[in-house]
Amino acid sequence: MKKLAVFMLAMALVVSTSISAMAASFTPSVQGKDAPDVVTKVVISKDGSIKKYSGQVVDENGKVVKNVENKKIIITPVSKAKDASKAIKTELETAYKQIKEAKSLKDLVPDIDKHLKSISNTLKVENMVVRDLFDVTIDQETEKLLKNGNSVQLTFKLDVKATDKVVCLYQDNEGKWKAIDKSRVKNNKDGTVTVNITESGPIAFVVEKKNTVRKTLGSAF
Repeated sequence: MKKLAVFMLAMALVVSTSISAMAASFTPSVQGKDAPDVVTKVVISKDGSIKKYSGQVVDENGKVVKNVENKKIIITPVSKAKDASKAIKTELETAYKQIKEAKSLKDLVPDIDKHLKSISNTLKVENMVVRDLFDVTIDQETEKLLKNGNSVQLTFKLDVKATDKVVCLYQDNEGKWKAIDKSRVKNNKDGTVTVNITESGPIAFVVEKKNTVRKTLGSAF
């Protein structure tokens, strides 16, 4: 009985040590879940027809150039990658693998320190965690409007607090991760976050870890 008690104590110490080690390293918590919902604007025309817009093209001054209908913006969560087109599936699988294998957020975005400092002096790389991964695909007609400073503005229901600092990463056409400038990512204080993007591709939201042990990245495919 005494030997069993000693064994159980030893196992408890091992588990405790493992948890501490895990919490000290970069462990992205992004999981195979649905993408955050996009705030949709419903417009009823004079003839009674109804159109739903999930985004809008805005110029560099924030002026609306054109509203973008739901069907022209496809959002695919990492959990649905296997059911997407070959191109989107490949992009999401690659993005997921990069995040899962990253030992630090710096492995994804080398200059992330500079970006975090531009947001707040209290933000530290080791306290940031990736929480959402999905692909945003914009139709060709809308993409043609994304020039001369224009971008597509989308508002996501992230259920974040008004004081939460939110970082948005995107993967460019060369497969490199970059942080979207803080002027293009806005916490609306109501749980939603508005982001301006300039191209199709994988998107990842990063938030500050709040005194919780991060979950190990599970398999999404």
